[in-house]
Parts: sequence; C-alpha cells; structure tokens
Amino acid sequence: MWIKAAAVIFVVAYALYVPLPVGWKPSWRWQLVGGVLKHNKHLQETYANFVGLDKLESLSFKSIMADDQNSDKAVPSLENWDGIDVYVFKPKGDHSGAGIVYLHGGGWVLGDPSMSANLLKSLANYTNAVIVAPNYRKAPQHPFPAAFEDCYDVTARFLNTASEFGVNAKRIAIMGNSAGANLAAAVSHKLCNQKDSPGRPIFQYLLNPPLQFAVYTLPSALEFQHDPMLSKALMDNFRLAYLGYYKNERVSKAILGHGHLIENGEFNKTLTKYVDVEKLPKKFKQNVRESKELLSTSLSASQDITPEEKQHIQSLLLDPTLAPLSASDEELRRLPKTFVVTCGADVLRDEGVFYAQRLAHVGTNVTHIHLDRLPHGFILFSKYTNVHMDEETDNVVADQFSILKKHMDD
Repeated sequence: MWIKAAAVIFVVAYALYVPLPVGWKPSWRWQLVGGVLKHNKHLQETYANFVGLDKLESLSFKSIMADDQNSDKAVPSLENWDGIDVYVFKPKGDHSGAGIVYLHGGGWVLGDPSMSANLLKSLANYTNAVIVAPNYRKAPQHPFPAAFEDCYDVTARFLNTASEFGVNAKRIAIMGNSAGANLAAAVSHKLCNQKDSPGRPIFQYLLNPPLQFAVYTLPSALEFQHDPMLSKALMDNFRLAYLGYYKNERVSKAILGHGHLIENGEFNKTLTKYVDVEKLPKKFKQNVRESKELLSTSLSASQDITPEEKQHIQSLLLDPTLAPLSASDEELRRLPKTFVVTCGADVLRDEGVFYAQRLAHVGTNVTHIHLDRLPHGFILFSKYTNVHMDEETDNVVADQFSILKKHMDD
C-alpha cells in the first residue's frame, strides 16, 4: 500500500514541479499554478500545432480570472470607438484628472481587456485615474500592423477627447503587459516622433515587454524555454503570427533558424546590433555561448527563404512600431519617462534589459525594475485580481500601483 501511495505522491509532485528562479521559495499557490499552467501550455502548443493558432483563444486564461463583483471598485463600460471595442474604467466618485491607456497581453493573439478587468478596476481606484483598454484586432487573422493601428487610434482619440472624460490630456500614461507592452512602446514611439502628433504620454510603463523580432535564441529565451507561464515555443509562434508568417512553414522555419539575418553570406549587423548578448549583466550570461552557437546555423537556414521574402522580413524588423528596440538613438531620446519591468523567470527578460540599457545610454529618463523572484505575467496574480498567490506578489503589485500613481501626480 505504501508503495502505491509513494508512487502517487511522486507522480503528482513531478506533474506540478516547474523550475523556478534560484533563491525563490514560492508559496504552494505559485507552485500549483505553475504546474497547472505547465500542462495547459503543453495543451495549448499541441492544440496550436494541430488545429491552428487562430483557434487558440478558446484555451486562453479568462477562466482563471474570476470576476469581481465588489461594488467598491470601478465598474467598466463598453464603448465602440470607430469599430474598436474599448473598455472604460472610471474610479468611484470624483477622479484626479489622470488617465491611463492599458494594452493587454496575450501574444497579439489571445484575450481581451476582460482578462485584466479585476486588475484595472483595482488600478483605477488606487490611482484615481480613468483607464481605457482597447480590444485590438488579433493575429494571425490580423497580423502587424493591425493591433498597433488599433492601439494608436484609441490612444490618439483619448488624447484628443480627454476633457470629455474629465481627464487632462497632459496627464495620460500608457501601460502594457507582455505583448501589450510591445504595443505601448510602439504607440509611444509614433506619438513622440511624428509631426502633428495629437499628444504624448506623460510616461510609458512596460511590463515584461517583447521588443524585437530578429533573434529568437537570447540567453533568457534558452534559460526559460520551458517556463509554464510563457514557453519559448509558444512565444515563437506568437511572433510568427504577428509577423504574418505563422502558416508559412518554410518561412517560419527559416526565421526561427535566423536565416533572415544573412545578407550576402554574412550577418546583417544592422539587425542584430541592439541585441548584443555581451552587453547583458553578468548574472544573465549563463547561456551566452549556446546563444551564439545557435545563431551560427543561420547560413543554412537562409537558403530556405527567397530574397524578396528576406527583404520584406528585414523591413519589418527595422520598423520601431513592430520592434521598438530597433529605433534610432535620436528617436529614443524623444520618448517620455519610461519604466521597464522585467522578471527573473521570463523568456523576454533580456529584451527589456536591452531596451532599458539603450534608453539610459541616450539620456532618456528610464527606470528599470527587475523582479528577480517573480515570473512572467505576475501582474495578473494577486489579491487585486482575485487570484491571490502570496504576500510578496501582492506587495510587488501594490508597489507598481504606487509608482503609477506617484508619477501621474508629479
């Protein structure tokens, strides 16, 4: 009997175990969620491979985001802005005149603002700000630039009509989580660099942002490639979907093999100069050698892609509204105050690090917040979203709220 019991315990423990950041001693809730999501990710990746990424939304995270009926929190209204559904969250009572554009995550493929509803209700009340959150178009049905265009249009309209919401247009921030952080950075880039701009955000707040599409084997992507919160394989598929090449197996394979980086038999250094792994902090360099070795296979992969396809892909990779890390130094100098939040266990960690480094180098006001003990997507797992994990996570999320409130009041 005891042998059977021990076997059951072993199987359950193995099923729920996930590698976690060194030194992190998570609560049992984080370990349980990690185990569940590990299998959910396997299910998602299998479903995506056999059925199609465009059907993946049925397996999104909405089911674990319990609805909060607390009447003390902001209640959203759903509006339609020129064909785009927009959730508007107004704090209870009088508000401060501040506003936030929030862009949700989901790999440009999954979800809608309802996935973050409890977070935004809490955030609206804490910051006393009006929050607008667009349900932008999703890939692969609508690849780049569809999501970016929707997010830009909503942000521009909010800036132009702020007074109708009791908001001061000069006190509007833009915020995004994961793919939403990519979109937030892209929108900020255009607002701050185009002529006749409708305005600019007071600051941008980027949580776990993906900021480049050139290199798929950065050290953090290799180190956390099996992370249950966001695996490398799933993130790769998300990028391919947003690029518009998800269903083209030949080109997708060439991109993941870095064939698009080869020009006349050599690396196109223009595409890779902002992702120099040697510039990463020492503690993030444990997979640098493997990352370089994987890049060296790109010559053979380049043979599977036509010159016309390569030219098109390279033009996309140099567009800052797709890949904000590719912006020039001059363009980066025009950006507003920026907060970049990275996590210790996240395939996207290095991209946020590179972006923060570049902003600091050109003199833009940037604060890099690195949360070594938390995973990708932590912002959706706290008492503020009714998915309480542990006190540490609650405190970190509260810290983010405090930073947002403080800098909107400056």
